[in-house]
Amino acid sequence: MSLIEMSLAQTIKKQYRYKLKANIDALSSLIFIQLLAVALSYVGYNDILSDSFHTRVKLKYVSSDIVILFTFIWAVMSAITITTKPFRHHDFTFISNRLSSSLSNLLFLATTTLLGSITALLAGNFLVATQGVVFGFQLYSMPSVWTETLIAYCVTFLYVFLFSSTGYLVGSLFQLHKAMRILLPVLIVGMFLTDATFASELVQFYTEETTFSLLTAKVFCTIALFFTAATVIWNRLEVKS
Repeated sequence: MSLIEMSLAQTIKKQYRYKLKANIDALSSLIFIQLLAVALSYVGYNDILSDSFHTRVKLKYVSSDIVILFTFIWAVMSAITITTKPFRHHDFTFISNRLSSSLSNLLFLATTTLLGSITALLAGNFLVATQGVVFGFQLYSMPSVWTETLIAYCVTFLYVFLFSSTGYLVGSLFQLHKAMRILLPVLIVGMFLTDATFASELVQFYTEETTFSLLTAKVFCTIALFFTAATVIWNRLEVKS
């Protein structure tokens, strides 16, 4: 034991800074997967052809949907990665407990998902710009005010953070027993296949909420539940070890 007693806040702060430096690969993988999504987006555009009055019009619908989808996948995988044993051993560098470790992980994932959300939406602007400059298309966009843009960034962050917290809980469950790595995906897929109504209602619960404050409450309550469950699991792992 160290003679210097550190407060919980100081411990979390040091662990958080350490994890930002130690897990730089998460940011590298974010850049790679979003660049891949941008490349695939050029192939996946929606084309609309219209011929009338001897005039041919070709429309291309451009968005960052594919980039956001790939960012969801990245959020899940990066969250699972930090629950693995090599990454958990990083916490032994500090005088800490599972609470400080979980809270520092929460801050780390919040930071990376915020960055991923911002770059995912910026990728949409990049796609639009390159369509106009490189391919010479006339650009048209729906008018929007700054509040709508801000809400779009906030909503994207909420969804990416939700996927990240899901990955964190799943990764924690994987650490309980090796069999969970097979059983859990089978149970999840089986549940969605056998009960399509439940799957549909679950998706609608988060995606069809029109009030931003309620959506925020739903997402953050779910995130809090997932991280609490993961912390309990980590406490069990600590007792076993």
